[in-house]
Amino acid sequence: MDAIEQGRDDDDLDRLVKIIPEVSASTNAEVRAELVDAIGWFDVKGMNHLLPFMADPDDDVRESAIDNWTSALGEVEDEKMRAQMIGAVMQVLTDEDALESMVNELIDMDEKLALQTLVDVIEGGKAAPQGVATAREQYEFLTGEEYTNIDAANQWLAENYEPTGQEPDAAGGERKQ
Repeated sequence: MDAIEQGRDDDDLDRLVKIIPEVSASTNAEVRAELVDAIGWFDVKGMNHLLPFMADPDDDVRESAIDNWTSALGEVEDEKMRAQMIGAVMQVLTDEDALESMVNELIDMDEKLALQTLVDVIEGGKAAPQGVATAREQYEFLTGEEYTNIDAANQWLAENYEPTGQEPDAAGGERKQ
């Protein structure tokens, strides 16, 4: 707890990151929750460091990590970056409500970017089964077709995608149509 307090007091994310392995292994949920809250103070800079706690066995720790991460996501303006971050978090989440929340974030994005993110989760090979199942369900909802493979997904996009006025360019910025 002293190291967590010191890291928070000194505004030192690096110090907090160094103790993640030790705290993650702790049987004390209160200590894990304290670290999650301390990392949450760093908003976007701390997001990736919250990922291990999103699968924590303690409901409070897990929910705090998800809440802190989602709050920081609101500060990410670049849509392509948001999609990548959502894809990454969908791979570790097991909580159905949190996965649904991430899907809702994707729905508000450009359809092509949303579908590519869902395909990345499905094809990634590292995602938790709940994340893959949610990505498959959302893919089917958006396309009207069951996901079969990446080639079929690309074919669907080629035949059905209609830009919504602006779409992300290769660098992740917005490009006028």
